[in-house]
Amino acid sequence: MTAVSYTAPHTLDEALRTLADLGAAATVVAGGQDVLPRMHQGLLRPSHLLDISRLRGLTAVEVAGDRGGRLHVGALVTHAALAREPVIRAAAPLLAEAAAQIGGGIQVRNRGTIGGAAAAANPAYDLPACLVALDAVVVLAGPRERRRVSAAAFFSGAGRTDCRADELVLGFEMPPMPPRTGWAYAKLKFTEGGSTVAGAACLLTLGPDGRCARASVVLSGVADRPVPLALAAERLAGEPVTPETLEAAAAAAPGAVEHPLEDVLAGGAYRRAMAHVMAAEALARAAGRARNGGGA
Repeated sequence: MTAVSYTAPHTLDEALRTLADLGAAATVVAGGQDVLPRMHQGLLRPSHLLDISRLRGLTAVEVAGDRGGRLHVGALVTHAALAREPVIRAAAPLLAEAAAQIGGGIQVRNRGTIGGAAAAANPAYDLPACLVALDAVVVLAGPRERRRVSAAAFFSGAGRTDCRADELVLGFEMPPMPPRTGWAYAKLKFTEGGSTVAGAACLLTLGPDGRCARASVVLSGVADRPVPLALAAERLAGEPVTPETLEAAAAAAPGAVEHPLEDVLAGGAYRRAMAHVMAAEALARAAGRARNGGGA
């Protein structure tokens, strides 16, 4: 077995210098819930592990007044913290709901991080679709600059993102949810710790007249990246929120999945069908919460 070297820096500058020195030879690890299983399965054979779990300042969760009330979530915030943190439950409850559904047990939720889930870009992961639905921005740090990339542009395929080899994900910024906005994350999996076969992240905002002012539906688990349902949003915009209009919006899901995943869990046709079911469930729950003023 080839020896694996290991570095655990305490500062961002040190971590970025290590990345600059090692380039593609460095494999970044935080909670280890993606990297370590792939190593055990022989799917990943790194020559150097760069452990960023000790970096200071990447576990912050705060609403920044100087950024228009935008929510900032550090890359090292764990799934368990997402699910229970009062600031997140108030400002981005969609993240909290999805994080609480992540399988594998409390150990996975205590160790896995939002930054790791985003950087891994695993199609079966739940949080990337939520970040796209929330219009999140990914904050990246490199040797010369920090830059921000929309979550919609960040995910480019299975295991592929816009994060460069010399960059680290620092965190995520999300705009505040408008009043009378409901949310929901619905997903299908076959076992408690199993992968997501199909999922849907949804936000739905009601206007003063009770009609849909804005909707965002993004599918997970069905393709190589999160799939936004632009047609669903168009079908709901300005319409009364009824079972019929919600169903018309959800019906856009199968057609939006142009290249569905095919694996041992499910075929493409099944994933398309379940995308419709999950979108319908998420839309119905989000609409109910929106009618309740955005409360659970």
